[in-house]
Amino acid sequence: MKPIPALGVLLDRAVKLGVFGTKMRSVINLPSRSGIAAIAAQQFEIAAQIAEHDLMAIIEPEALIKSPDKKGAEAILLAELTKQLDELPGDRQVMLKLTIPDVPDLSAPLMKHDRVARVVALSGGYGRTQVSPREQVDGESPNRDFSNSTITSCIWFICRGSARESIFNLVIWLATR
Repeated sequence: MKPIPALGVLLDRAVKLGVFGTKMRSVINLPSRSGIAAIAAQQFEIAAQIAEHDLMAIIEPEALIKSPDKKGAEAILLAELTKQLDELPGDRQVMLKLTIPDVPDLSAPLMKHDRVARVVALSGGYGRTQVSPREQVDGESPNRDFSNSTITSCIWFICRGSARESIFNLVIWLATR
């Protein structure tokens, strides 16, 4: 991720607007242990800043669906996310927005982790028909996010300023129900 020098100011504004939480996105293409560890650490560092403002941190390390070794990248990511979750202080929780894994039940330990408020499935470019066989985790489905779908795209481009933020807040609120 690029540096976010005015993050504190943005988080203060989000609190004033009644926003539930915010996300940060990183992209993973290859199964590099050191690279994925750095991404997870960076995501959780920013999550700590978000939590200091009493907002829900939504961690989004996107494993690209066209990665030549997506399964390998996801296995490393699972280990790094678990390590970071285990180190969270107090009763702090985060949400995880993850690419739907190629390996069935891979996200199950994260969905059951006591530091995870919710796992939201990131379509990451999968079409709706491609997702169904992948999304079940021990009989449970993570909430789905098709951010490239027509409806969401229309809302994103039509809305301006606080209306857009209100819709994002509503989407996050609905995801936690």
